[in-house]
Amino acid sequence: MGGGASKQPTKANNGDDGKTLNAKGTTKETAAQKNMPKYETEAEAVLGDEDRLGPEHERLEPRPKIKGSKVKLWKQDPSTSLQIGSRLVFLPNEVAAGPSDAQIVIVPASGSRGAQPDKNNNFIFKENQIEFEMVHTYSVVRMVINMYERFLRTIKGEDFTLKWAWDSPSSMAVYHRAGVDENAYYSREDKAMKFFYYKVDNKTFYTCQSFDVVGHETGHAVLDALHPDWLLSDLAQTGALHESFADFTVILALLSQLDVCDTLMAQTKGNLRCPNFMDSIAEQFGETVMRKKALRNANNHVSLGEVSEEVHDLSNVFTGAMYDILATLLEDFLNPKIQDPAETLFRLGKTMREMVMCGYLNAPEKDPTFKDVAEQMLAFCDRDKWEASWKEHVRQQFVERKILGEGRDTRVLRMTPESFKKCGGNMNKMWMHPAVHKNAPAHIQHKPAAAAKPVTQKAHH
Repeated sequence: MGGGASKQPTKANNGDDGKTLNAKGTTKETAAQKNMPKYETEAEAVLGDEDRLGPEHERLEPRPKIKGSKVKLWKQDPSTSLQIGSRLVFLPNEVAAGPSDAQIVIVPASGSRGAQPDKNNNFIFKENQIEFEMVHTYSVVRMVINMYERFLRTIKGEDFTLKWAWDSPSSMAVYHRAGVDENAYYSREDKAMKFFYYKVDNKTFYTCQSFDVVGHETGHAVLDALHPDWLLSDLAQTGALHESFADFTVILALLSQLDVCDTLMAQTKGNLRCPNFMDSIAEQFGETVMRKKALRNANNHVSLGEVSEEVHDLSNVFTGAMYDILATLLEDFLNPKIQDPAETLFRLGKTMREMVMCGYLNAPEKDPTFKDVAEQMLAFCDRDKWEASWKEHVRQQFVERKILGEGRDTRVLRMTPESFKKCGGNMNKMWMHPAVHKNAPAHIQHKPAAAAKPVTQKAHH
């Protein structure tokens, strides 16, 4: 048209790129644009800040939609790291230096300070840095707590927060390098989880580097918070239920990660009875200390009457039953035509978590047996309106293991000092009466019966 028409902004400077026109018709950055990350190349923008380690590369991120921190951790046990490596994880929690939060505090090894976040409150370190180890240990504990709290909030309300089995403090100390020993344990007495390190053939191994070991001990801590009387029992099956819950916690935590489910499907092609990295608990510890493939294997066929009263040995029966249930249900549920197999396994993991938690939560407060928990799991199947064939899979596994049915093993096994063996030998068990357990909450400081019995123990892997 005529020359009197006003000039319109072109697409290059109309504000679509976050810039505005000034009086001279040139562009200037807005305040928001100045705070956005600056990337030299398109590839750098895709990589993200976590791939440019070190303070010289730190840049402020856009304002997040939810609070939380990026962390990096090993996906599984160190001996399988060459297969599945480390991964970047987002923790939707307020994480402070250490790392730490209201429930967990990492205690740095002697001579080191806790891991410090970058300016975006992320904890990204290289795998050969001790800070990576601290972050890994914290993150596995945090992931397990998050996993169980999400379920518990469906029945206890959105504001539910897990409280440990002591009155104060509200947090639990986690020692990632507690000292030299072939062991790791959770202890109510110490209000802590302790992960040790040891040498084999002049090479040092750190138990905290194992996803399995950290997840297992966190399972003990969670169950002790939910059922504090269980650690006061002298029933061998009650102690074995604690160990089984801790072992299966590792499996459930792995199944809560979709990329790990994808790797499992690639490794097994949907047949979880094939050897895989999930069914083997603590491979590195098993290989270096026990001289076998793993500390324990969930993919087993042992029944009551075929194992001793030692709690770890006895736990294989219940863990094996739950693993067989998982494997059988996956075979029934898989249908690649309508759902990706990894997604099917991921969803089944959530269902198994609900069944396990309902079975344990509704079991007796004192001296539960395998039968008690198994019956509560079947009750969950009824409440959740499972198909008859699915419930039958569950029942049949417990029958075959002689936990339920006419042929079930009815012996009542009591724990002895030999019942508490750590993974590589005899452990120094804490023998303490519940009436004088100085760190027990008031509601479980009950008076003993006339015949005193062994009461509390460190829950060892």
